[in-house]
Amino acid sequence: MPDSRPAMTHSTLIGCVFMVRTPAAGGGYHYNQIETTGYPTVHPPSVGDFITHEDGVYRVVARQWHLPDSGTASWPYGDILPREVMLDLVLEPDDGPYADEAPYAGTRA
Repeated sequence: MPDSRPAMTHSTLIGCVFMVRTPAAGGGYHYNQIETTGYPTVHPPSVGDFITHEDGVYRVVARQWHLPDSGTASWPYGDILPREVMLDLVLEPDDGPYADEAPYAGTRA
C-alpha cells in the first residue's frame, strides 16, 4: 500500500545550539554554550563528527532534538512540516582527525 504522507523536504531548517562539555572537579560535567547559537542548516553534524570553531576543534558526543508544537511561530497551523526545529549538539574538546599524523620524510609535494 502506498504511503499517503507527504514526502519530507529540506525546507525545515535546523537551528543548532553548540554546548561544550568539560569534566567538573566533583564529577559530572559543565556545559558552556558557544556563541554561534541557532546556526541554521539542513545538514546538522552527527555524533562522532568534528567541528572546528575559532577557539579549537571539538567532537560531537551527543544530540538532543527540540521539536516545536503545532500552532507556534516555528510550526504555524496549516503547515505540514515545521519551519524550524532546534538541535542541541554536545561537544567535547578534541585534537581533531589529524592528531596522529606522522611527520613527512622529505619535502611535501
